[in-house]
Amino acid sequence: MSWCVVTLDQRVDAELDALPKGLRAKFLHIAEMLEELGPFQVREPYVKALGAKLFEIRMKSEKESPEPSTRLRAGSVLSCSTRS
Repeated sequence: MSWCVVTLDQRVDAELDALPKGLRAKFLHIAEMLEELGPFQVREPYVKALGAKLFEIRMKSEKESPEPSTRLRAGSVLSCSTRS
């Protein structure tokens, strides 16, 4: 099965564009993993399941604390769905 990660609107695109270069690269890496494997196969530390069909993308800067510095929730930020 093939998956597609899509941002919901221009506000989300702007938020992702505003991320520091390192975090943006991590987001793209996680998005590629989601497209290849699907949201049910990508696990922590990259993606955390929050409930039925709701996942949080977790990224942290290497310069920051061990806690994730940026969290993006599917449904409010982006959609990961099967390609038709």
